[in-house]
Amino acid sequence: MENRRTQTLQRELLITNELGLHARCAAKIAQAAQKASGRVLLSHNGTEVDATSTLDILTLACTKGSSILLTVSDPADAPVMEEISSLVAEGFGETEAP
Repeated sequence: MENRRTQTLQRELLITNELGLHARCAAKIAQAAQKASGRVLLSHNGTEVDATSTLDILTLACTKGSSILLTVSDPADAPVMEEISSLVAEGFGETEAP
């Protein structure tokens, strides 16, 4: 039987908003990640950080066009993965036309 701890979920996300992953965006991700019961991690260019920490997320220094990997350690936290994925895909609400 497969150990549940090894069933991590991963998704590659593309930063599309003009200002990249700045403080307001990082805070939105951290708020969503804090809802998870397991670990939520973000990685970019070989650096992996705790997605519940706004400051840790900012250390990734992701600009527009950056690709980040979202990892959720508990499959039960799939809704958290979906929420973060939606935030990123929608440009954190910053890419809307005026």
